Amino acid sequence: MDSQFKKGALEICILKVLTKKSMSTFEIMGELHEKLEITENTIYSILRRLQKDGLIKPFTKKLPMGAPRKYFELSELGEITLKERYQQWNNFIKHVEEVMEEDYE
Repeated sequence: MDSQFKKGALEICILKVLTKKSMSTFEIMGELHEKLEITENTIYSILRRLQKDGLIKPFTKKLPMGAPRKYFELSELGEITLKERYQQWNNFIKHVEEVMEEDYE
């Protein structure tokens, strides 16, 4: 699969899982790793880009044991962007399916 295409799809997936609750990088990996072929480096890269674009907001959470952890939550812009990209994704998939169902004999 083309890496740019995959990164775009992964961005949508990360934004979507953050609609459930704020999560650490480790939790995001846990949500996506089994379903998608994704590495920590890819996750970190996408999180940096989403943060830079203002789609997610980082914060530090103190835990009862261990060092504080960095968590991420969806920003208002992230929520809007997710809705837009999700609609674009659905339209894209719909059109791909239409093309694939056509008979090209």
